[in-house]
Amino acid sequence: MRKSWLAAALCTFVLGVVVPQTAHATATNGGTDWAQTGGYTTDPKATAQFRDLGAHITLTLAPGESHYINSVLSVGSASTKTEVSQVAGCWLVGGAAETLGNALGISEAGTNVDAGASVTLTSRFEFSPTAPGTYDCSLHAVFINHESPTASGHIYVLSGSMIQDAKGPLIAHAQAYQPARVLLNSTTPSADINSIASYTVPAGISSIDVISDLAVTNCYAGSSTTEDPYYLCPTSGESATASSTLTSQLFVQQLDLLGNVCHTTVDSLLGSTVTVDTHHQKLYHRLDGVPIDPTCGSLNVKVFARVTKTGGNDIQIENTNQSYSFLFEA
Repeated sequence: MRKSWLAAALCTFVLGVVVPQTAHATATNGGTDWAQTGGYTTDPKATAQFRDLGAHITLTLAPGESHYINSVLSVGSASTKTEVSQVAGCWLVGGAAETLGNALGISEAGTNVDAGASVTLTSRFEFSPTAPGTYDCSLHAVFINHESPTASGHIYVLSGSMIQDAKGPLIAHAQAYQPARVLLNSTTPSADINSIASYTVPAGISSIDVISDLAVTNCYAGSSTTEDPYYLCPTSGESATASSTLTSQLFVQQLDLLGNVCHTTVDSLLGSTVTVDTHHQKLYHRLDGVPIDPTCGSLNVKVFARVTKTGGNDIQIENTNQSYSFLFEA
């Protein structure tokens, strides 16, 4: 959901809420902490704040240790249409103040939420710091009043919002972020993204779990006559009212010694619609217990998500912290 202007805008802003917050509880490895529920202000774009939602877990990691971090954000009862960006990230304890730009591990999800509506978003990632230490993994959000460039509004964080160390130390693990945005249109309606091109599963592991999440939007540079967010996208070259439709599917392929596909596992084909009103949508894929076939002669696997535009306006697949794949065996 985050656009290029947002990263720079958020680095210096701090928490602001409608209701007072209490101190968060600290969960150790394997724990879960819950967000502070209640009303939060929604900001004009120029004063957008990177808000600590009060959900924190503390991880003390040994050299080479990796963890699967999962978070959920449920919001509703917004006073106006609100741009919601969820950020799950990890920061070194005792380091610089936590900002969007200095997270050592991060995942984002976002959408626009109509007044009075509710939505639940998930951000999840493999946290593999470059050095051992104690890290704070916490849940943050950005709430922008989508209907006014100057006025504030409000939105409510609902119960069930949390951050979690979902698996403890991971044995087999690999992660890849989508390196660049991808536009799907009539010329190029399909693309394979979030690719882990080749990963060798350690001997003795019989199955792996694989996750691949992606963010799609039909509101992007080139799809409209202005970058100002207070309009319905797109407004140029496409229908200002048509939705975008697409399918997506997760592929896990085990390769043989020559690099050919020996065994393929896929999840169910997911059909999705991104409305012009919503602009942005996060899509989630997961396969648990993908078997490692000993008859392939190789322990190499390849992971990717295949996304296809099936109708409506063109769509763009977002990159970096918003679209990624990771695999693990705990």
